[in-house]
Amino acid sequence: MRSIMGPVSDTYRADLAMLQPRIPDDLYAQLVKLAEDIQDARARGASDSAELDRRIAVYLSVREDALAQATDPTLGG
Repeated sequence: MRSIMGPVSDTYRADLAMLQPRIPDDLYAQLVKLAEDIQDARARGASDSAELDRRIAVYLSVREDALAQATDPTLGG
């Protein structure tokens, strides 16, 4: 299982901690990477950019899919 390596905001860290025991390891690892990418974009000053909005949208989409799979395992690949 992937652990959080880079800087991640407290909001994402708390979200990931809640999700970790509920979702498959591969989706958890993907969410960790996306959260790190969001933090990197913010650190580069992309806070008002479409890039940051896109990264957050991808995180939320993957999160929604992961939770759907957690509640209905037949949805997984």
